[in-house]
Amino acid sequence: MADVEAKWFSFMPGDVVLCATGNEWGIFKPLFKWLVGEFGHAMLYVFEKDGMPYFVEARPKKGVSIVGGGNYKGTHIKILRLKDNAPYYGVLAASDAKERAFDPSTLYGFADIVSCVVKLFSQKLGKPIKAWRPNKWVICSELVWECYGTAGVDLDTGPGIPLPGDFATCPQLEKIFEGELVV
Repeated sequence: MADVEAKWFSFMPGDVVLCATGNEWGIFKPLFKWLVGEFGHAMLYVFEKDGMPYFVEARPKKGVSIVGGGNYKGTHIKILRLKDNAPYYGVLAASDAKERAFDPSTLYGFADIVSCVVKLFSQKLGKPIKAWRPNKWVICSELVWECYGTAGVDLDTGPGIPLPGDFATCPQLEKIFEGELVV
């Protein structure tokens, strides 16, 4: 597929956007990639304005917020969409994500990172455990998963807090595009 296919017009509300693990992890990047895989960040497409895609994401220091696609220009992404042509649920998930972005009580879940580390190591050791409790604090992939849950879709991402890469193997989602984000 050509890069032009990743422009805003190919997005639909509720598309799951996975971002490749970048250099923000410095010397820990190999360990991070071993633990979480190729994709280290997940967000939801919510709308387009003036030709720019906008996403809702959860990030440290920012919490849950709406960001423009320019922040991810040139980033290797994978766009996933619900199978069976179910755009209604994507719209509901995007609507829930936008509400969370304006809810000051929805914060980044630093404590959930500990649960993720426990989940990751237990999976790598072949003994997966459930290490998650719902709360108002979320990490990026948990935000995506909970927004779809609110929309009535239980994305099958395995036990515990979902990680960005878990969406790539989720049976309810299909890949629409993979390549650099062009805005």
